Amino acid sequence: MPDYTALKTPGAIGDSQLTQQLMGNVCAFLDWALLGLGGYYNVKSNTQQPYGGDASVLRLSDDPRYTKGMVWDGFKNNWVWEQGIDGSAQPIQISGIYVNNVFFPNDTSTYNISYPQGRVMFYTGISPNSVVQVEYSYKATSVYPANVQWFKELMQQSFRLDNAQFKSYGSGIWSTFPESRAQLPAVVVESVPRRSFKGYQIGGGQWLYTDIYLHVLSSTVESRDNLLDILTYQNEKKFFMFDKNMVAASGAFPINQYGYLVNPGSTYPNLLNNFLQRYAIIRECTSQQTVNDSQSVQYGVAKWRLEISMPEI
Repeated sequence: MPDYTALKTPGAIGDSQLTQQLMGNVCAFLDWALLGLGGYYNVKSNTQQPYGGDASVLRLSDDPRYTKGMVWDGFKNNWVWEQGIDGSAQPIQISGIYVNNVFFPNDTSTYNISYPQGRVMFYTGISPNSVVQVEYSYKATSVYPANVQWFKELMQQSFRLDNAQFKSYGSGIWSTFPESRAQLPAVVVESVPRRSFKGYQIGGGQWLYTDIYLHVLSSTVESRDNLLDILTYQNEKKFFMFDKNMVAASGAFPINQYGYLVNPGSTYPNLLNNFLQRYAIIRECTSQQTVNDSQSVQYGVAKWRLEISMPEI
């Protein structure tokens, strides 16, 4: 007999409901799928970049939250931690770091690596005159949820190691906290709280229809247009979603609150295999391009109309 005193919902009031589930899953899906398209760059030690400089050499961070010498930043955020991505080529898996040409294998009792922030964090500060190097891969496109850190400062030309600001201590664009620095190109995922429903099956359940906006920001028209093309190609694409509540309860998220890699095996496919919740179909894809000349940022937005199975409501 139906319970007429209860609300229809997939979870308890403190659980992540559909909006947060969508944000997390679309970000994870895009993050993983863009890597599968070769969306990363490898940084090898003692290799000159096109504009000069060795990208494996980290800068001494002037983050006032830490003792000088504890934190060292790469020129790019969003280092790749994922392994087993689609494709024959694979990104570099960080096995350790070099300090003054001496190799130190991964040892979380001495230092740790914040992959989203692209930084090495020592538990005891080393000499500020040290040379710290890491071989790593960084993601070509950053994917952010729209519900956090909209105060991020857009950072253009972050690949220009010849810019003297990279080695400048106490000033310059790299002095902005990495968690507040959005490097381009970027895709910002926004879940719009506009819903419609239709019946799923006789006896209960519904199809839910909602929109996702994918804001694309880039320093170049070409990069913006390429990303918009890729995003709009996904018309009629089916993708699966993991249950964020189950992942949280199991402690299976790959990255902790500090950006440290705590579960290397918890890639997007692994989370789907172990915590599958439902699936969604991208039914309509549209895009619009706009040029923001005042900041020299090329902007465009793609919209996905999602059809989501909700048999439990």
